[in-house]
Amino acid sequence: MRATPLIAVSAAALAAALTVSTIPADSQEPEPDPGGDFAASIDWEPCEADPTADCGVMDVPLEWDDPGGETIGINVTRRPAENPDERVGSLVVQAGKASPSALVVLYMPEFLGQELRDKFDIVGFDLRGVGFSSPLVCDEELVEAKPDSYLESGREFRELVDYNQRLRDDCVERNGDLYSNVDTLSVVRDVDALRGALGEDRLDFLGFSYGSFIGAQYAEEYPDRVRTLALDSNVDHSLDVVDWVGLKAEMMQDLFEKFVEWCEGDERCALYGSDVREVWHSVMDRADRGELSFTGDPEHEVTAYDVVSGLFHCGYGPNWTATADYLASLHETGVAEGLPCPSEDDDDGETPVEIPDTDGYMIANFCSDYALPVRNFGQWQRLIETAGERYAPDVRFHPNALDRIRDCLSLEDGVVNPQHELEVETDAPILLVNARYDPITGHNTAVRIAEQIGDEAFLLTYEGAVHGAYGTWSGSDCVTEAMHRYLVDRELPEVDSCPEVPYEP
Repeated sequence: MRATPLIAVSAAALAAALTVSTIPADSQEPEPDPGGDFAASIDWEPCEADPTADCGVMDVPLEWDDPGGETIGINVTRRPAENPDERVGSLVVQAGKASPSALVVLYMPEFLGQELRDKFDIVGFDLRGVGFSSPLVCDEELVEAKPDSYLESGREFRELVDYNQRLRDDCVERNGDLYSNVDTLSVVRDVDALRGALGEDRLDFLGFSYGSFIGAQYAEEYPDRVRTLALDSNVDHSLDVVDWVGLKAEMMQDLFEKFVEWCEGDERCALYGSDVREVWHSVMDRADRGELSFTGDPEHEVTAYDVVSGLFHCGYGPNWTATADYLASLHETGVAEGLPCPSEDDDDGETPVEIPDTDGYMIANFCSDYALPVRNFGQWQRLIETAGERYAPDVRFHPNALDRIRDCLSLEDGVVNPQHELEVETDAPILLVNARYDPITGHNTAVRIAEQIGDEAFLLTYEGAVHGAYGTWSGSDCVTEAMHRYLVDRELPEVDSCPEVPYEP
């Protein structure tokens, strides 16, 4: 799950959204649904930044096991249906782990298709611990000092264990009980409280990436409160540490095969006419020998982790030309300007939303949901070597798999929502959507999730490489129209795959 939001919103927009105007809210509010576990409410007022949208805060228990105790505020935004005569209900949208989804709804309504905007009140919320929903804050300098994920010795392993403990101690001291209550099951309960506060008997939910995790666990916890769940780019919460490393490596190998296929068949590839696989292995071997560097940081040796990371980050788009240029530069000159396809945080363009200490939140959230125990450096090496031999002979490993093990190493006692296979008993059809070559939420794990859910799951595959198959992310009308039909009419697709949209640099 990527550390940056799927949607970037300007910092100025963030500040403006905090304030609501004094214009009286629409008095025709639906009554809160009494069928929930917690009687939440929202005092809506027109947003000062855009009075056509509503802003509000929903108070929920900090600890859901103590519903009468301390509360925290969840920041919520709503855009009323543009065609109220055809209104279906409220559609809750969650656009990624660190995404300020309340602001996505406010400032980027065009992200969703017109049909959804016409027929649903579009509702976004900032996850607990993110944005304006009681943001979790750790020492920024300590967070930024986190060690590399690519460990090379037992000493580095022990130093990482010590670092993780120091970081957790700091975060707990600064945030108190919030730190241990940003797990996904707590978020799921927030979503059900939101459903009730919106006056809906059943939930309509559109989740992307981490949002798919929320939606799937919601179906498990509240099977009789589901109307539609459209889950794009699916997160598997059943993986133990062996499968985490292995199946993630398989995702990267699949992505690599797709890149090789494009590069061998398209003259726009900088390696066109070469043996692409041979070039890749040459670059990886030279990285192992410490022969590669970045021009802007000649003291930084380009490692195998950096080589694979270039492919990984470029797979989000995808951006095959940048991948090829990166490999060609390393192969021909031994240097590259830097990692290709920078994330939104590194982009010189639009400033992403400035969520305090996002990395601290990401670690707290993930390490509340996943135990990935590794006893020592030897086991760490064996995990990677075995995954490479079994699943990924070319790429060896997945950078994100190593990142998350790094983040949670020795912190298994903090898992409050442990991994498990889904047990879903709902009569509502659930639509899963996944790209065949998704760089981080792979098709292999989407298949596993569909099998866990059983007969009520329908998996629609987009036959291309991208993270997020809906709308402009893939450009697939086939995917987008299928998701619209499902959300509006509860009709599942007539086909189980959508063709790839031709890649254009």
